[in-house]
Amino acid sequence: MKEKYTFEYLEAYLDKELSAADQAELERDLQQDESLQAELSRHQQTRALVQQMAVEETRATVGRVFQQQKAAKGRSSLRPLLRVAAIIAIVLTAGLGYWMSQGSLSPTELATNYLEPFPDRLTTMSGEVDEVAVAMEAYNGGDYASALTAFENIPADHPERVLIDLYSGIAALEQGNTTHAENKLVTIAKHADYGEVASWYLALTYLQQDQVEKARPLLQELDAADAYRASSARELLQAL
Repeated sequence: MKEKYTFEYLEAYLDKELSAADQAELERDLQQDESLQAELSRHQQTRALVQQMAVEETRATVGRVFQQQKAAKGRSSLRPLLRVAAIIAIVLTAGLGYWMSQGSLSPTELATNYLEPFPDRLTTMSGEVDEVAVAMEAYNGGDYASALTAFENIPADHPERVLIDLYSGIAALEQGNTTHAENKLVTIAKHADYGEVASWYLALTYLQQDQVEKARPLLQELDAADAYRASSARELLQAL
């Protein structure tokens, strides 16, 4: 199994957060690598168990609340309590409470809530300590100011220029430099391999700039294509 297939990488695959190129590569490897198949199966089983535990905990919580309220208010209030309990269970198990809570947030606040750094796809490709490794060390450590400076000092003809510019754009967005982020991400959004990823962060950049009408079509495209962060794009569209 390739070293790049870390816990976080496989989780990103299951969450449909990989780029089209990374997803295709992993699925090709899955056909030939039994150890990778076993590892992915363990991830799926663990996720299913966690989900089931969450559902059971939700049912138990709703049951306790129902019984407490029933004892306090008497049988005359039984029917309203049943309706309330059903609503609580649906909201908690489906995650709709989070969606509903987003409705009063501004586009900038929504973008901030959904902004997470894209996982490292550069230093997993090579063990060399070079200018890219230095930049990614800062990026992975959350030092986006240093990372941004380091990215800009990497030669323009570097073979991983597209990914470098992607991380540079994301680092700029994390720093609040939306102009730099937009300049980097607009071009990469047209790239065959990382276009979906860049489109997601470009949409967040537009929301940070309060340009909802520019962000909306990007989110719609991600949702319609079931592409990178499609479920998050769908949630944002409902909240806007």
